[in-house]
Amino acid sequence: EALASTPGQRLADGTLDLQGTWDAHQLFEFGPNGLNVDENGERKGSNFIRIAHNDHRWFGALSNFNSALTDQLTFSAGIDARHYTGSHYRTLGDMFGADYYDAPDDRRDQNSDFDTPLRTGDKYYYYDDGQVAWGGSYFQFELDKYNYSAFINVSGAQSWYRAIDYFRPNVVTLNDTTYEVRSTDEYRVLGDTEWLMDTTFLTADHPGLSTYTTDWVRLNSATIKAGGNYNINEWVNAYTNVGYLNRAPLFNSVFDINNNVIEGYENQYVKAVEVGVKYARGKFASNINAYRTGWENKPVNRFYGVSGLWKDENLSVYADTSTVAGREAMIELAESNASAEEWGEVALSVIDDVDRNLGYNLLNADAVHSGVEWDFSYDPASKFNIQGVVSAGNWRWTSNESVDLINRTTNAFITRLDDGAIADTLVNLDGVKVGDAAQRQISLAARYSPKRGTYFSIRNTYFWQHYANFSPGDVITEGEPKDVWVTPAYSLLNFNAGTSFDVSDNARLRVRLSVTNALDVLYVSDATNNSQYAANGYGLEGGSGRAEVFVGPPRMVRLSAVLELKGLQNRTPKE
Repeated sequence: EALASTPGQRLADGTLDLQGTWDAHQLFEFGPNGLNVDENGERKGSNFIRIAHNDHRWFGALSNFNSALTDQLTFSAGIDARHYTGSHYRTLGDMFGADYYDAPDDRRDQNSDFDTPLRTGDKYYYYDDGQVAWGGSYFQFELDKYNYSAFINVSGAQSWYRAIDYFRPNVVTLNDTTYEVRSTDEYRVLGDTEWLMDTTFLTADHPGLSTYTTDWVRLNSATIKAGGNYNINEWVNAYTNVGYLNRAPLFNSVFDINNNVIEGYENQYVKAVEVGVKYARGKFASNINAYRTGWENKPVNRFYGVSGLWKDENLSVYADTSTVAGREAMIELAESNASAEEWGEVALSVIDDVDRNLGYNLLNADAVHSGVEWDFSYDPASKFNIQGVVSAGNWRWTSNESVDLINRTTNAFITRLDDGAIADTLVNLDGVKVGDAAQRQISLAARYSPKRGTYFSIRNTYFWQHYANFSPGDVITEGEPKDVWVTPAYSLLNFNAGTSFDVSDNARLRVRLSVTNALDVLYVSDATNNSQYAANGYGLEGGSGRAEVFVGPPRMVRLSAVLELKGLQNRTPKE
């Protein structure tokens, strides 16, 4: 009767039918959105807290040597040798009442039984190690005379990278050819299952099977830096620093997300120069400097989804679709110039697949950072200090080059059907501003210290010309670059105060108050241009309506106290 009644209605005696409501909830548990109970009485879940692990293990050795060759010339040298292993994997956390998770095949260990459910603590999605070993050395000369000083530093290093993927299918080498033994619906890695490869039958316990491990990739690098300072008089000095860095690419610029070696990586080259003048006399000190840093082969790494390229029927990516219907649809496209609407749903889905798979690695971008900086410090009165900083930068990309297209799934180069050449596309970033930091800022601060150990300070900083992060494909229209969105300028006021005093002969208390963003300004601290998450974006591309933004923290007040016990470090512990 309760199941047949309507939840929430009143019964004959005038009371609410709460039983009907309860039973409706019980039935809901077995609905498509509730917990699924299998034939063994266990609940299968699809929602859970994922835990991403990034475990590090490293060891190394350092050694330095210093020697005074003369009263004015010193020599130093050293070596650095280290080994690092980083393990990366995900595990299942809280499953919200479920007993197990039936993970899709592509998120499992490809060497496991796909029918085994995953439970709390089990690894899923990925599990790999990145190993880095390197050895380096340097030497340096320093010259220090009465009115000038100089130094030169030269270093060299060799790095080795290797990737180990425990979730990727095990491999076996037969007749100088390496095969991946995949665990699919047709070939499970179980017991006595056999694979026929290169006329050889294999089983899951074949002694030749091993974990997917890449060869060591060896990279060389070197740097040379030099600088000098000249004291013009007792108040003014001029200085300069120059440097050239031949830097090995980072690990994720050598291996892709599937732990394949990325073709086309190169060392990064950095050329930097800085000149400046300092003045210090009495209560006033000031410093002004100009800098220019140029990057060559700066890795920006993988950006996918190159819009419009699927229209080029000459690309071999069309032969990489996963279904027979998809391949036939692509052949029809190449032969007939038919529009997408004429192919139906199958062809449209194939286009989506191709658009997702088509991409490129931008490993060799160039950029220039230049600018001027000025700061000063002035003591207008005893116990009172004023400081200021002005920084104006011009940071921009300078690249304008073609990049090779790849298949995102296989990381293989995409070729053109007519001549077999590797397909490419133009990535023109010349003149586009570098994002992720404000290129202009002005700061003014004041500090008052009425007595030793007590201070009050206030600082206001104005930021502007902060450009959003971007994907290269989002700022190029028909080969021509366009600037990204600039976040609104903002000003932050911070206040700090502190004091310290003795509470006893052996104890001292330090108290500090900090108020950041004291005016509670609403501002954008970081942004991404044309974000993929701005599904309901509005306005023009590259505008605020299509940006993903991170709002800076509101007013925050922190009060801390530290009690220091004096003299205990000199006492001998009692037996």
